[in-house]
Amino acid sequence: AVSHVLSPTAAGDYYVRITDSGNNDADPQTAYTITLTSPGSQTDPPGTVELSSGAPTSGYIESSGDEDWYKITVTEGNLLQVGLSQPSSAVEPRVRLYKPSDLTNEVWSKYTTSDPANILGEWQRVAESGSYYLQVTSWGSYSDPTIPYTLTVTEETPP
Repeated sequence: AVSHVLSPTAAGDYYVRITDSGNNDADPQTAYTITLTSPGSQTDPPGTVELSSGAPTSGYIESSGDEDWYKITVTEGNLLQVGLSQPSSAVEPRVRLYKPSDLTNEVWSKYTTSDPANILGEWQRVAESGSYYLQVTSWGSYSDPTIPYTLTVTEETPP
């Protein structure tokens, strides 16, 4: 699933065009689903998986442009830490964190080109209560549908 958030600056008609990445081949057998929402009616990105604090979950960067979405509900003032690891692979994982009210501007982002991949973010103070969203992608155009990554998000109450 691929998800894009657009923020039009003016009222009017907008059009969506879908092409393959090389713009060199047709696929009349594949159906596409497009979901549109208006401002103020934020919905989860397609395929969003609910996380529990400290519980690891696995996923795959299956193809170039693949985006995996997760959310975790946290409390204002608490601390949040994001960790991602992946055994040796061509994938260069990138994790982005978005606050509940804005899926267009990340509040934290980290990627790695190391092999094996290991990302451990600094503790972040939660600015507002709600569902924070995480997006896992590949920093480059690499993918590997056979080697999973492990994502762990932990929320803690400060002392």
